[in-house]
Amino acid sequence: MKRNYPANLLFVVLFVVAFTGCSKDDDNDSPTNPGTPAVTVDSPTQTSFKVNNVATSYVSAVSNVESYYSNSSSISTPPNTSEIVFGYGFQKVVGSNYVSLFDVELGTYEFVTSDSASFVNFFPEQSVAYSNAAANGVRIIYYDENGVQWASDYGSAAQTGSTFVIQDTKFRYSGGDKYMKVKASFSCNVYDGSGSFKTITDGVAVFDFWSEY
Repeated sequence: MKRNYPANLLFVVLFVVAFTGCSKDDDNDSPTNPGTPAVTVDSPTQTSFKVNNVATSYVSAVSNVESYYSNSSSISTPPNTSEIVFGYGFQKVVGSNYVSLFDVELGTYEFVTSDSASFVNFFPEQSVAYSNAAANGVRIIYYDENGVQWASDYGSAAQTGSTFVIQDTKFRYSGGDKYMKVKASFSCNVYDGSGSFKTITDGVAVFDFWSEY
């Protein structure tokens, strides 16, 4: 079952924390302009990338951009194994409508009882392979200005040379639920329903994954 939950209140808190707390140095993400802070795992959730060399960026709670959780789960009664594909996305509020912008899915988390240790261990700081429906890795979905959906597993799904690297993580336990904030870099090809493709490069993102199912 897939469920979407808004995360705006969380990001207001994170935005305040990002500008009042300390974060780890990251030499790989120095500001492109003087005075622009580097993106770290403590930054507000966001993503920036180039689509066919055209720059695009979304930051939660800025310019009507909202974030949401979109986990897909199959839950069984112990001792049987349950599964979650974690989802996180960005959308824009236009009047009374929500316009999808970008989604990332990461799976598959398997568990009998989801404890903090197993949840944390699901997010190692390493490269993650692209995978159909994120069954064994990551899936990226991009929506163009016309609302057309482009996904890393559509068309030929060819991803030669593509990357998705988890660079830093930050676990927290809040309100009885577990969360993992992830800073990642990425590049990939995304395809539409007809098999045409666009190339995403120079991707940097801060996502937030929720253990709730």
